[in-house]
Amino acid sequence: MYYKSNNITHKSCYLKKAKYAIGSLMLLAVDSGKQPLSAVQIAQLGRIPKKYLEVILPELRNSGFLLSKKA
Repeated sequence: MYYKSNNITHKSCYLKKAKYAIGSLMLLAVDSGKQPLSAVQIAQLGRIPKKYLEVILPELRNSGFLLSKKA
């Protein structure tokens, strides 16, 4: 059995995740050449929930979009 609301919920989650991922990359691009940004700084500057960043940033790193190092 299929429910339209579940489908919308899944799409909404993917759209929100994509929005936050693109926002994170844009913040990093604007600040390129300056000091690296921490996840906390990205969350604050981009008004992105830290919970999402804890999932998104490793995915971006593993996909080759980001380089990271431990502080």
